[in-house]
Amino acid sequence: MHGNLVDEILYLSMLGATNLEALRAATLHGAAVCGIEQETGTLQSGMHADFIVVKGNPLTDLHALNNIVAVARKGVIVHATGERNLHPENHAHEIR
Repeated sequence: MHGNLVDEILYLSMLGATNLEALRAATLHGAAVCGIEQETGTLQSGMHADFIVVKGNPLTDLHALNNIVAVARKGVIVHATGERNLHPENHAHEIR
């Protein structure tokens, strides 16, 4: 992830944020602060889809953010490790 973003997300958790709140601060709320929330910050139809795929579930362990399996740019995987089975339907979690 960019620079020390994982460390910053971990610090938010150490300061009392839930994992979901810390992840949203780095994505949804970060986009809102920059005024680009209509274009990015969430994974939904019509949005720019730059994201990472990690081994593990950051909702239960934020350290999973250090285990990057794939990187997508504009919805297309541009880098992947040797991991197989990267189909989103096999790993997607609905977050509300």
